[in-house]
Amino acid sequence: MTSDTLITGAKVVTPAGVVATDVAIRQGKIVLGAKASGPASRTVDAAGKVLLPGFVDIHAHGYEGFDFTLGVYDAATDTFDASAERSLDAMGRYVTRMAGLGVTTTYLTTMAGETETLRRRLKLLDGFLKSPPAGTRVLGAFLEGTFVSDKMVGAMNPELVHRPDIALFDHINETGLVKLCLVTPEYDQAALSLIRHLGRRGVVCGAGHTGATGEQIAAARRAGLRYMVHFLNGPTGTSFKPFHGGGAVEGALAEDRLYCELIADGYHVNPRYARDLIARKGWHRIIGVSDAMFAAGARGLKTFQVNGVYGVVGPGGKYLQVAHSPSTLFGSCLNMPTAFANLVNWLTDGGPGVWVAGHPAIAIDEALTAAALMTATNACTMIGLDKSLGIGSIAAGRRADLVLADLRGRPGALRLEVCRTWVDGREVYVR
Repeated sequence: MTSDTLITGAKVVTPAGVVATDVAIRQGKIVLGAKASGPASRTVDAAGKVLLPGFVDIHAHGYEGFDFTLGVYDAATDTFDASAERSLDAMGRYVTRMAGLGVTTTYLTTMAGETETLRRRLKLLDGFLKSPPAGTRVLGAFLEGTFVSDKMVGAMNPELVHRPDIALFDHINETGLVKLCLVTPEYDQAALSLIRHLGRRGVVCGAGHTGATGEQIAAARRAGLRYMVHFLNGPTGTSFKPFHGGGAVEGALAEDRLYCELIADGYHVNPRYARDLIARKGWHRIIGVSDAMFAAGARGLKTFQVNGVYGVVGPGGKYLQVAHSPSTLFGSCLNMPTAFANLVNWLTDGGPGVWVAGHPAIAIDEALTAAALMTATNACTMIGLDKSLGIGSIAAGRRADLVLADLRGRPGALRLEVCRTWVDGREVYVR
């Protein structure tokens, strides 16, 4: 049978390790090894490159001036245009841009906002998804900001957050597009009731921006909590005392079944802590995310404001700070190729942790396998996309969501440059 595309010569990163094998894309699915050989309508010579599962970013607010909650940013007026026309155009450009960064699946993420604003944005997304352009697959939305703790808001406006409320969630989610939702567990029965409600509707629940105790995290996990949102960032409570199971950090580390998001930019979480976290939770429980916002990739931007909270672009455009509290970071300037490269660098370089004196460097192929798990496979496993859509890894019969990339530099100082991206076997980006 003639394959649509035959990819030859790449180092292929699978969940079991890095292998040297041909990969065919046939009817949108992956074919490996001897079965991949034979006549092909198109052959891609990938010698010297790596073939990765497409990045899955479950936590992304926007990029290059686009914000899902607020619309399109105008630097001249420091305002957002939330009109349907501008927003739909920006969404189209966004999925095209993300494909160029190797992201094959994502969820657009909200920040704290007015209830009716969130409803309108979800309805707009609903219309967009009826006929999306070729590019990154958008599976729905992550409702992050609505049910955070008003004492742990980070860079969000505390006047726009709410206690966990089933009726409010259902009102916001009229479209049914919210597939991930943050619920802070310290509101006890109100939080547990909402977590159970979400679970019955197939919505995956995470906890973050929380001052919950370890015991409250454990209770939330039993109710259906699946993961920790941007773990180890400032708005995640911790306690070194023995009471109530410690804080949210201690609770999450004690619950082996909880996944942990990691913003792998090296600023939100010190690489020393990141190494400790990866060692503690294991490769299969870390989910690398960008948490990118409109200021990411935006040229010339120095200051901005979001819902009355003023921000500053940090040195070199590497991170975003709250103006009156520089140690508090907005979203991020991260993209997924950089996140992947950072994870590989931290693992191949080894080095000190905080609680562990030192982490040994691991071989490059082992680090590539680990980073692919953390930037693609684990998110799909947690949500169930590996079964429902057949995505998240390079394996025979899986959907062909693939990224072909150059990996340049030396271990510890590598960078990843995306060359081609396929979604469902369709090439949506070529450099």
